[in-house]
Amino acid sequence: MPWLSWPVVGAAGAVPVLAVLFVRRQSRAADPLLPPRLLRDRTAALPPPRPTLDEH
Repeated sequence: MPWLSWPVVGAAGAVPVLAVLFVRRQSRAADPLLPPRLLRDRTAALPPPRPTLDEH
């Protein structure tokens, strides 16, 4: 499947929208899955760097 096919582009566009909706919903929930303070902490909110698959 090519990287610029409609399913791939649609999924790539849906992920940020769904992430924003998740954060908004969790910030208003009585018992959230992730504590809001965890999302405000930049160290915890960013994923750790991953090694690339490209070998030189």
